[in-house]
Amino acid sequence: MNRSEFQQLDGEPIIVTAPGLPYPLVLIQVDVETFRAVSAKCTHLGCHVRPSKNFLVCPCHGSTYNLEGEVVRGPAQRALTIYPVEVKGDEIRIII
Repeated sequence: MNRSEFQQLDGEPIIVTAPGLPYPLVLIQVDVETFRAVSAKCTHLGCHVRPSKNFLVCPCHGSTYNLEGEVVRGPAQRALTIYPVEVKGDEIRIII
């Protein structure tokens, strides 16, 4: 993804897909140079979480995660998987 495309979204977390990955990821801008990629697959039953400004919420059973992927409300018991992100120039690359 291109960093300028992401910035046009006002830094809101967004859902992205990656070739070879069976579920989407949530891309979050931490600061001007830092991004985080979090699995969108809820650790409770595998539904896809939906991003908001401050949380990732599972629409199936209400599990809520913070933007670091940590559980803040169950029934999920485990954090979401985090993927490393590289920023080179204007390119954002998620390492899978």
